[in-house]
Amino acid sequence: MLYILNIVRPLLKSDRLQYNGEMSTKPGPTILDVPSETIYAWEQEGFTKTNYACFHFQGPCDVEALDSALAQAQSAWPNFHANLIPTRFGLYRRLAWHVREQPAKLEVRDFTALENPPEDMEAWIHPQMLPEVDHLLDLQQEYPVKFILFLLPRQQCCLAMVVHHVVTDGGGVFDFMRDLFGIYHQMIKGSAPDWAQVSGMHSQAGAVTPVVPVSGWRFVRDLLAEWRKYPMWQAVRVASDPGGGHGRNMIRHIISDQDLQKALRERARREGGTLSDLVMAASKLAIQEFNGSRNAPSEIMYHGLAVNQRLRVAQSDAAILGNPMSVITIPSNSADRRDPETLLRYLVACRKRKLDAGHDLKISGLSRKLTMICRILPIGIRYQFLRLLVEQKLSYFLTNVGVVWPEMKDGRPTGQTAIKRVGDMELIDIHSSIGATKKTGNALILRTIYGKLYFIFALGKHLISEDDAQEFSSLVVKKTIGYL
Repeated sequence: MLYILNIVRPLLKSDRLQYNGEMSTKPGPTILDVPSETIYAWEQEGFTKTNYACFHFQGPCDVEALDSALAQAQSAWPNFHANLIPTRFGLYRRLAWHVREQPAKLEVRDFTALENPPEDMEAWIHPQMLPEVDHLLDLQQEYPVKFILFLLPRQQCCLAMVVHHVVTDGGGVFDFMRDLFGIYHQMIKGSAPDWAQVSGMHSQAGAVTPVVPVSGWRFVRDLLAEWRKYPMWQAVRVASDPGGGHGRNMIRHIISDQDLQKALRERARREGGTLSDLVMAASKLAIQEFNGSRNAPSEIMYHGLAVNQRLRVAQSDAAILGNPMSVITIPSNSADRRDPETLLRYLVACRKRKLDAGHDLKISGLSRKLTMICRILPIGIRYQFLRLLVEQKLSYFLTNVGVVWPEMKDGRPTGQTAIKRVGDMELIDIHSSIGATKKTGNALILRTIYGKLYFIFALGKHLISEDDAQEFSSLVVKKTIGYL
């Protein structure tokens, strides 16, 4: 019995790297957190969870200095290196990170021979990155982070960070790139930039209500009640003839008008909500109209909302947090969607009720406990016990990351971005993709940088064609502005 306890005890122990926005210097292997471990197991069914963030610069780039800065930055982020460690007992496999002797090198792709830089950088960079994000990584053999520098004519360049979701969330990407850019800037200019400590992102929701802990029984009771009322399997996806079975349609819309952005946020606040609520309501209306025009059923829709916990972590029990972003689901039915105003009020009330009940944190805590208990089993088997909890069959997924590298005033983001120059280079724009699973192939990220509000859509090619993806994404933006 003592022998068995000595095996089981370390498996149940919550020994993991708790990411809190600060660089970790903890040496040696570190057990992955529960969400990352679950993502790894989930990936074995064969869908990509790899994204990219590409930073577009104008100005001279010192490639050697950038490569050196990249090595230094990685040395402080050991979780960018993956290794699977089988135990000698054969009961389970532990996914852990370790620091390699050689960090990931900068891969340079020279396009300076092009006659002119691409006018539409978004249209140019995404096809360049498709082989990277559509590639199914074997995490037992391949490292989940890659860095590519595209050199373009007229002193333009793009630095792409390709990252698997098992490593970090979107906020972690911007935290790491801030550190990388800070090291490079100091190497070129001889002094640290004034934005060296800026946060990676900041929600524009304003003040955050402290989380109210709830009992596990109350959480399970409420969850079961919702499943009875709104069956998950009736979730509606965008209906169309798909253009292919693999990859994603990446589409971006931009609202540059500052007055229009302000009007949208004020419109949402009049209902006591946020921009996320406004866009979520608009996307439900858009799906209903889009499906209706194609004689597709418009049954009950479940939308997932990623809740930014970076503002809430200090007000809650950090021990039960998984990723800094967690998900709550907000249902609706055809009656809710008949009137846009009624739908918006319903969504705001539903989201607030779920947050007050601690749903987003509790599901993370429950996932953690189940995963720790199941660590005596092989990871492929233990995942089957978690699927009912983590695999949400959503018709749509939305997250609002807020302002990237925000300038702050009186504790709140101004809507402006702090990092404008890195060394001798001017940062022009950011291009990125987002993950979309096979079961939930429709996702949207809202992001604000340099005063521009970005709508970044990822629509699975197995669910929707490219032309229909363009039409649907435009419809969501139209319905959003229609609330004014």
